[in-house]
Amino acid sequence: PLFRSVESFDALQYRDEAPPPKAPEIAPYNGFGSEEDSLSNCLHLIPKPPRRDFKKFMAKDRRGLESNVLRFEARFETTRPIDIDRRFIVSYFLSDDTLSVFEPPQRNSGIIGGKFTERRRVKKPDQTEQEYYAAQDLFVGALLVLNRYKLF
Repeated sequence: PLFRSVESFDALQYRDEAPPPKAPEIAPYNGFGSEEDSLSNCLHLIPKPPRRDFKKFMAKDRRGLESNVLRFEARFETTRPIDIDRRFIVSYFLSDDTLSVFEPPQRNSGIIGGKFTERRRVKKPDQTEQEYYAAQDLFVGALLVLNRYKLF
């Protein structure tokens, strides 16, 4: 026999313990796309689109001629004479909590009307965490800050 007996056997540690995996570093938002898209690009090798609340979408989406959109008329809060007469249509879509702002064209104003803000979720100004405008934040007389422009 090659082996006679082994009285005691101690396991030898020939490898160091593997350190715990580091949490991925989240890159700051660069302004392209939405913040949810940028976060998805940091977390996954193959980006996945952000999940939507499908039940809310089906409950609050358009049905025939009935739509669930809050529309307000707004103006700039400014003292500049050229901007005092500018009017905007603020639309808040209840189905996905997005906001869009449209400026109707005004003749002989020198300002071309059109899309002022694309339909997207809008963050509240000066927030430390991601807090977006909700339907409760929009009412007659409310101040809305979009891209440092104040609308009321």
